[in-house]
Amino acid sequence: MSAPARKRLLEALESKDWPFALRSIGEEVSRGLISQAVAALCSKESETRWRAVEAVGYLVCRFAQENPEAAKDVIRRLLWSLNEESGSIGWGAPEALAEILARDRESAKEFLPIFASFLKARELERMPPTIAQGFLWGVFRLGELHSDVLGSPEVIEGLKASLGSPHPSTRGLAILALKRLGVLQSLPGLESLLNDQEVFTFMEEGRLHQTSISKAARP
Repeated sequence: MSAPARKRLLEALESKDWPFALRSIGEEVSRGLISQAVAALCSKESETRWRAVEAVGYLVCRFAQENPEAAKDVIRRLLWSLNEESGSIGWGAPEALAEILARDRESAKEFLPIFASFLKARELERMPPTIAQGFLWGVFRLGELHSDVLGSPEVIEGLKASLGSPHPSTRGLAILALKRLGVLQSLPGLESLLNDQEVFTFMEEGRLHQTSISKAARP
């Protein structure tokens, strides 16, 4: 990727008018531009990291219109980064994958079952909490669009198991995911969640929100 394109991406991630900046960087998509956006998933700044999630989703979907196979390669690399054999941790990969699959139904047809396979209880338990939280947010992002896949018994069991996590963000995001799938209120033991005053942060429609687990669990 050229230096001007790299600079344009970095400036976009810090722009005060993010929606406009995102559209502008999508005018000329390349592998290098997408790679730079993927790298930004590791940012320590929360706003930058979430903008990078949105950028990866937007750019990969634009790229798929011109070069579907190359776009699939990006998705495969994100999935590979979550594999222990890759030697990496995959920071931000679950969120970026969810954003891609939410924006591109063709990609979802092929890759959503793989995404869902990470949501089994035994898989979530093995993950670093931040990665597991990324997958839980992914269900929140994708739940309304793909409840047929993400509403499977195995996924629901994984989400239910996450309600017992010691990490507030894990519990909170599991609540949002189950709520998005329309099954939260039917679960036993909801009373304890309604009394849980721990706070967590989540992204929805381009904005960061903070709420308590108690409020998230309400109908």
